[in-house]
Amino acid sequence: MRSIIAGLFLCLLGLSPALAVEYRCPAYKKVDSEREYTKSMIDKWKYSTRLVETKDGAFIHRCSHSQTEQKITCDEYKADKAVHDTKINAKKFYVFRSQFNFQIFSDLSSVEDNGRGSIQYGRCSKVKR
Repeated sequence: MRSIIAGLFLCLLGLSPALAVEYRCPAYKKVDSEREYTKSMIDKWKYSTRLVETKDGAFIHRCSHSQTEQKITCDEYKADKAVHDTKINAKKFYVFRSQFNFQIFSDLSSVEDNGRGSIQYGRCSKVKR
């Protein structure tokens, strides 16, 4: 009973997110079957990926600037599968329905393959919670 009360107290204090790990990975390079995006295109559209790992699973947020909303918007996907590749020391996350994957490496570099011909490279930072 005490642990339940203590857990509720920590939630009220906003400390429960400490159980989650979050990485923000702005793109520095993006290519598709037709072109390599210029730095000005990447800066304008603010492509990025955010990874949030919780006890309930891994959630990948694909973000960019929306012209219609005039702000950065993100689509969230729950990873169907997460794998730690010990050969290259990377975590790989797969979203089957959307046919894309996201990989984050031990040096905090990242690769997002959207499954439709576009690949984005990023440099991640761990978000302090």
